[in-house]
Amino acid sequence: MIKEDELTDKQLIFAKEYLVCMNSTESAKKAGYSEKTAYSQGCRLLKNAKLKAYIEQSLQDRASKLDITPNRLLEELSHIAFFNISNIFNGSSL
Repeated sequence: MIKEDELTDKQLIFAKEYLVCMNSTESAKKAGYSEKTAYSQGCRLLKNAKLKAYIEQSLQDRASKLDITPNRLLEELSHIAFFNISNIFNGSSL
């Protein structure tokens, strides 16, 4: 596992921001890269092996803490997709 101290300050800020918004350009801007180069820097940073491993491990840790699995996601989405709206009405009111 990649530790935070193995990344530069900018890389760590980028990774933490990316974990929030999942947008490399916005994360690069928040990490201090210029508006003009944020897109290319974001792409470059996501190709960095250490940074990529840190982000992937953080996502896995988050998913395991929340008990999110592909099957659970499908199950929850099916509940939403097939929900009977009349179940929340009492006559003509909610």
